[in-house]
Formats: sequence, structure tokens, C-alpha cells
Amino acid sequence: MGGEADKIPTHVRAFSELLIKLRAELGNDLDLVLIMAVIAERHYAGFPQPKLPTSASTASAGTRPTPGINTHSVALYADIPRETVRRKIAKLVEKGWVTCDGQGNLTPAPQAASDLAKGTAATLKYLEAITQGS
Repeated sequence: MGGEADKIPTHVRAFSELLIKLRAELGNDLDLVLIMAVIAERHYAGFPQPKLPTSASTASAGTRPTPGINTHSVALYADIPRETVRRKIAKLVEKGWVTCDGQGNLTPAPQAASDLAKGTAATLKYLEAITQGS
């Protein structure tokens, strides 16, 4: 069989390749990928974003909302059982990829950036593929 029905959309192929690489990078555990992504997203959401030319943002530049997310909130946000999230976060802390402050706020650790560099490269390749449509 050949033709249009056999073509796989670029975004589907690129996303599949990304998930496969991220899964391998994080010990063949997609939940760890999701948990790391949620922790990072909530951490970086606390930093002021650059103003866009037509920004509708009401946040004041230089202010930072409460940073991070805790284990319970990760579980709720990602819809993963809390005990599963707790165990997986303990693994991430043990690897040095996540830190937890005295109030339970989780933060991506600098070690994660270096240890997960291949995952970052795969993510950039994914973004390039979907923006170029190749």
C-alpha cells in the first residue's frame, strides 16, 4: 500500500520520537517525564515573563509569585496517584534532579540539566521538526 494514507503527519512522528527518547532518558518511566515537566513548568512559571509587544499580562515586572509545587499538587495536576508521585519524587531527589525546601516546594536542580541534556536536545529537535513541518 502506498500513497497519502501511509503518510504520517510530521507532528505525530516527531512527538513519538520525543516521547521514546525522554522515556529512555528517565529510566523508561513516562511518569517521571511528566512529573519532571510539571515541577519545571511550575518553577519557571514563578519567574517574570518577558513582555510581549501586545502583552495583556497584569503581572508586575520583577515580582515573583510563590514558587514551585508540592507533591500533593503534582499528583492533582498530573492526575497520578499521590503515593506514586511521592515515590517517584523521592527517586528524582535521590538522583539530584529535584530539590525540596522546608515547605515542601519542589524545584528542578541544576544536576537535572546536565544529566538530562540528551532529553533537552531531543525536545529541541522535536520543536524544530514541528515548526519546519519536516
